[in-house]
Amino acid sequence: MNDIKDLEQDKIHPKKKNRPIASGKVSIKKAIVEMIILIVVSLSAAFYLNKFLLIILLIYFINNIIYTFKIKHLVILDVISIAVGFILRVVAGGVVIDVELSVWIILCTLFISLFLGFEKRKNELKCLEDNATKHRRILDDYSIKFLDDISNIVCGCTIIFYSLYTFFAYNHKYMMITNIFVIYGLFRYKYLTEIKALGEAQQKLFLQI
Repeated sequence: MNDIKDLEQDKIHPKKKNRPIASGKVSIKKAIVEMIILIVVSLSAAFYLNKFLLIILLIYFINNIIYTFKIKHLVILDVISIAVGFILRVVAGGVVIDVELSVWIILCTLFISLFLGFEKRKNELKCLEDNATKHRRILDDYSIKFLDDISNIVCGCTIIFYSLYTFFAYNHKYMMITNIFVIYGLFRYKYLTEIKALGEAQQKLFLQI
């Protein structure tokens, strides 16, 4: 749905122009049919697994609709909407396997999602330069300095909330050992994006952390 809505903008993006819909490999009509099939199958499977999972997926779907047609054009709220999607995924996993989720892992998920979201906006500004607003007009409301400041704040919050998660979510304290890996991963990410300028493709970037 989002790729159909952003078809023209994706065509001018150096990477996204190769996506199936933007490149023309998949027609809009075929994409809509596949989207409907996937929605029906996923919601049916959710209903079979757990009725609360179905509710979560419906909220997730509504969030995506609102993001695609409205929130993606609202500064800061665009990234918060994306972060909400990641929180819903964590909650959905907890519901399916019947595990009580720690509030700290929810907060950690929120802030790591905000971190990645604001970093993505910052790297879009850097990589697209003059074409940034043509691809995503909300980028006109952001600046690299503003995004860098927010990124640093949410990065620190991510470390704090993950540390609290490892301290309070278990009866033992051994999970606290993993804090060093999280700290290194976040700092390594910042290093690769700021020093090595590798922030354009986040998926590939994770393999280098």
